[in-house]
Amino acid sequence: MFSLSALVVEREREIGVLRSMGASRFQALVVFLTEAGLIALTAAVSGLASGGLLAVVLTWVINKAFFGWTIDLSYPAIPLRHHAALDYWSRSFSALLPAWRAASIAPARAVRFE
Repeated sequence: MFSLSALVVEREREIGVLRSMGASRFQALVVFLTEAGLIALTAAVSGLASGGLLAVVLTWVINKAFFGWTIDLSYPAIPLRHHAALDYWSRSFSALLPAWRAASIAPARAVRFE
């Protein structure tokens, strides 16, 4: 939420230009929600991949090298899928406030130069 809020502040002039060229508030909202959704999707996929690789390293390499034993590694598909979906939707939901702020930027105020 903080990073998207900072992104809205940084891109205020760009949003103002889009709005002054005829983009509606809904279109500005959709742009930021789509961007947040893509960030959330990337985070969920990279989290699953890096977590899976870390589990392999910990069970097959670290445990065997330092403790002399290992355990069977299994990935429970349904809980992983549910956690990834929860992560995606919570990140997308947290983008609503910054996206609403981006949609409510006044075009005249945003494109005004200092």
